[in-house]
Amino acid sequence: MSSTTRTFPTKMRAVVQKGTGSKTEDVLCIVDLPIPEPRDDEVLIRVCAAGLNAIDGFRMQGVYGGSPETVPIGYDVSGVVEKCGRHATRFQPGDRVYGDVVANSIGPKVAGSLAEYCAVEQRLLAKIPEGLTFVGAAALPVAVETSVLALQALKIEPGQKIIVTGGAGGVAGHCIQIAKAPSLPFRAGEVVSSASTSKVQAVMKLGANRVVDYKSCPLGEALEPTSFDRILDTTGEFRSLKPLLKDPDAVDKLVSIHGSAFAAPPGEVSPMSVVPDGALLDFIRPALEAGHIIPFIDRFFAFESFVDAV
Repeated sequence: MSSTTRTFPTKMRAVVQKGTGSKTEDVLCIVDLPIPEPRDDEVLIRVCAAGLNAIDGFRMQGVYGGSPETVPIGYDVSGVVEKCGRHATRFQPGDRVYGDVVANSIGPKVAGSLAEYCAVEQRLLAKIPEGLTFVGAAALPVAVETSVLALQALKIEPGQKIIVTGGAGGVAGHCIQIAKAPSLPFRAGEVVSSASTSKVQAVMKLGANRVVDYKSCPLGEALEPTSFDRILDTTGEFRSLKPLLKDPDAVDKLVSIHGSAFAAPPGEVSPMSVVPDGALLDFIRPALEAGHIIPFIDRFFAFESFVDAV
C-alpha cells in the first residue's frame, strides 16, 4: 500500500491595508503573505468565508490605529481547521468552525480573516451548527457576540418591553432575533425598533413587534415616555431615548454600542464594546439549530471583489 504526504502551501493571498483613507481602492490591496503557523493555543483555519463589519471601515480610515500591512483585514471568519497548536485541544483537523479572530477589537490588530488561511486562538472559536453554511456562519460572530453581551448587560428578563434601535443594522438585526428566540433565556415580550422607510418590513420579519420609520418621526418622539424596561442603542440616540425608560435614571438599563457613548458623561449611558469569545457562539447554538436566528447578510462578494465589499 502506498501513501502520499500532503504538500502544504507556504504562501496565501490576503487583503491588507496600506495607509489610511476613505477610498477602498487607494487603501486596500491583495498581497501574498506567509501562511501563519499556529501558536500553542491556536488553530490554523482554511478560510471558507469572511465577514466584514463597520469596524473594518473605521480601521481603514485610521481609527483604532488602522491595520498593519502584514495583517489581513477582517474580523469574522468561518472555515475548516487544518492544524492545531500543541495545547489547542478543543478542535481537530477537519472541524468546521467560526468566530471573531480579533481578541482585542479596538486594540492593535494582530490577526485578520480576509485571507486564505488564518491562525486563531481556540477560545475565540466555536463549531458551526448543523445546517449553517460557511457564508451564514461568517456573517454572525461580531454581531451576535455583541448582541448577547448587550442583552446580558441589560439583564433582560422574559416578558420585558425593550427597544433596539437601528434594526436594519447587523448587530440590531441579530439582537432582535436573539431577544425574541424561545430557545434562549431572554424571551423579551415586546421589541420595538427603528428603520428607514424601505427597510421597515424587513425588520418586522426579524421579529420586531413594531418598527418606527425614523424618516417620518424620530424614535424618541414616536413612543410613549416611561414605557420601556430596557434600551439597546446602536445609533447614538441614547440621550433622546432615556425618557422612554420606566426608570429614566437607571443608567444600567440603557446600553449603547455607538462610539459616541464612550465620550458621554458618567451616569448618562452604559457604553459597551464586544469582547469576543467562542462560548458566546455556543450559547446561541440552540437558537441557530432551531432556526430562531437567521444570519443577517447584506451582500455577498467574491474574494477578488473586496473593493466593493468594504
